[in-house]
Amino acid sequence: MTNKNLSQKICEACRIEPEKDCTNCPHPCETACNNCSYGELVYPDFENKNFAKLFKLITTIEEFSFGTMLCYIPQILSYRQLSRLSTPEGDYESENTDPIKAFLSCVFKCVVKEKDTANCIKRGKWEV
Repeated sequence: MTNKNLSQKICEACRIEPEKDCTNCPHPCETACNNCSYGELVYPDFENKNFAKLFKLITTIEEFSFGTMLCYIPQILSYRQLSRLSTPEGDYESENTDPIKAFLSCVFKCVVKEKDTANCIKRGKWEV
């Protein structure tokens, strides 16, 4: 895994293009912004701005369900938190204890394998 955040990974897997943010640009370059070297590429943020919309989209797809539970691991005599996104194509799991990151991790694993889900997310209107 790379150091990219989950939002960027989801965007790349869904082929969502980043937008150019020129807020720190020292000169007005509205007409040539795409060529501006000061701007940075920004992906939609699924951890904050777009989380509720993505969660609603994924959990309202027919036959998709997401849940978090405690699982007993007998080998280490302990419980672990496990989150699972279940789809007709398969189950995607995360052991991340942060529920938002666990959900996004499951979504990322899903969109890598399920192109229909990736296309559904790509068609959404996401805030940058």
